[in-house]
Amino acid sequence: MARPVLLFLPGGHLGDYTVLLRSLSARTDSTVLFPSGPWLTADIENLRDRNRLSFVDLSERLAQFEANPASRVPLPAAGSRQSGSGPTVRALIHAGNGLTWNQVRIEVNGSKMILLKAPGQEREFHFPPNVQVTADHALGMLMRLAADGEWRNPPLGSLEYERVSRAFHRLRQLLQALVPLPGDPFKKLRGAFIRLFQVSLHPGLEAEFTRQKPR
Repeated sequence: MARPVLLFLPGGHLGDYTVLLRSLSARTDSTVLFPSGPWLTADIENLRDRNRLSFVDLSERLAQFEANPASRVPLPAAGSRQSGSGPTVRALIHAGNGLTWNQVRIEVNGSKMILLKAPGQEREFHFPPNVQVTADHALGMLMRLAADGEWRNPPLGSLEYERVSRAFHRLRQLLQALVPLPGDPFKKLRGAFIRLFQVSLHPGLEAEFTRQKPR
């Protein structure tokens, strides 16, 4: 399947970012070449899944080529088109009364279920019983967030970047659907996504995760 490949070259004007955001909002099914990583803000990344875009950091690709001229790093592969965003997830925690993300608590249970808590509210969300829990599944990511407090996507030049960053974006969308609060459940700081909510593991699952965690 052929898809457009776009090159973004900012003119050095104050409005460059606004023009970029507006242009990508109207573009779908494309690969976009950026001069450097700092242009990939949270707002730009949110457009990636929504509009089926792929991003390439040229500065990082050129640095890889300079370090190893024989290397050949392919552009991100175009994923298959999807007819929708998957099954509808209904909100379980009601917003209002000044509720903020730092008052939300998530407990990861070993039975492929998460327990969502907020002042005066407690609800369960069950994942499909046959789902495979991997490091980049929502449950695996929540377990890592419980341990580290933050999430880092692979480097932009990595072959894993598109797959993992899309998976993380789906986790953000799931959290915002389950707990429809304004704003993002994460803040980005020096390349890391810092969770604004609380997350913990069920005691039995915590012991298992500690045993399996790489040292």
